[in-house]
This record gives sequence, C-alpha cells and structure tokens, in this order.
Amino acid sequence: MAELDVKRLTIRAPLSTTEGRRLAEHVTRHLADTPSPADVTRRHDADRAEIHVDAITDLDALAKRIAAEILRQIG
Repeated sequence: MAELDVKRLTIRAPLSTTEGRRLAEHVTRHLADTPSPADVTRRHDADRAEIHVDAITDLDALAKRIAAEILRQIG
C-alpha cells in the first residue's frame, strides 16, 4: 500500500476503551492489507466517514467497513 498517515481516528460508538483500541488496530491492519489505487498521491486533511450499524457484534467486520470507506474516499 502507498504511504497512509492517519493522525486521528475518532470512533463514536458504545465501546469500551479496550474495544475501541482493538477496533482501531483492526482498521489499520485492513488498511495495510488492502492494495491502494496507484494514483493516490494527494493529501487528505479532514476526511470524515460515517458508518451506521444497528449493533456492534463483530469488530473485525466493522473495521473492514471503516477501512473500505477510508480507501473509497482517498481513491
């Protein structure tokens, strides 16, 4: 993947601090494992992604959705 510097990931969800950290780790892993578009060279300073879920039952699945939305926005 091209270099991606995420300075802040804010998650507003009914998660404990430990679960929030685990979710952030999952997101970064999915971002690292996903090939990025070849033309990602521009800077993104303040992108915002909103993902609505009814219930958080699978942190990894939610992390995949968050990573996909981030990549969609920068692609």
